Amino acid sequence: MSANNSLSALSSTEAQTINDVHSSVNADNADASISSSANAVGSEGFFQWDLGQVQSLADAGGPVIVILSLLSLVAMSVFLFKLWQFFSIGLSKQKNIITALEFWKNKRARDALLTLAKTRNPIARVLEVAITLKNQEYVDDILVKEEVLRIAKRQLANARSHLRILEVIATLSPLLGLLGTVLGMITAFQKLQGAGATIDPSILSGGIWEALLTTAAGLIVAIPTVMALNWLEQKIERFKLNMEDAMTQVFTAYLPHPALSPVQTLKATSPSKKALKQENTNNIDLVSAN
Repeated sequence: MSANNSLSALSSTEAQTINDVHSSVNADNADASISSSANAVGSEGFFQWDLGQVQSLADAGGPVIVILSLLSLVAMSVFLFKLWQFFSIGLSKQKNIITALEFWKNKRARDALLTLAKTRNPIARVLEVAITLKNQEYVDDILVKEEVLRIAKRQLANARSHLRILEVIATLSPLLGLLGTVLGMITAFQKLQGAGATIDPSILSGGIWEALLTTAAGLIVAIPTVMALNWLEQKIERFKLNMEDAMTQVFTAYLPHPALSPVQTLKATSPSKKALKQENTNNIDLVSAN
């Protein structure tokens, strides 16, 4: 009997221990689920706050902020496209151009054309036309120059394509920002007037910072656009100078000597001091003989 009671007590103790273990495990699972739910809610709340902040800025700035955001996307797209265009055509690569000009100066027109065919630089297309026409007999140089200039202008126009978009965005963005500021100030003073005798300074200050927000956004869009535009124009200007120099070398490759400066030309055509002295001596001898 006592043995049965001991077994019963032991069984009840084991059962209690098992129940405690199950309870502890369930509690841990519950804490883990609560913690994961909290993390999920926290991360979701962070994204909601971020998007809500963006939405509040858009609401504060009005449609002007939306327009400036679209203009910034357009400006960035145009700039990235121009970078890809300049890289794809090898705008800054001059090695094959220089080699082709050396071949042309050595009267190896075929080698020059083969070298130009290996490069994607637009200058090569202009030089191909110039060398091909110059290498033909009975072709007027004036007509050759006109055709080469026509091709060069087309290549330069292709390099300058889409820059007008950046110019418009750089000019229009600050004006849109200023327009948003003016509209915001009008709204702020309207709210101030509607408040009547109970004037709250926070109404005016809140309206002012919301109005100035569009000016800041306009400058944020305009300043990088102007910097990108100037950098691209500098690249194109250098490309233009290289193309003009290469074209000139095609037409002046067979000159007997390099062009002289005005001072050098004057020195070359003027008689030397020794010649003048000899001439004066001859004149004196002639006078003495007479």
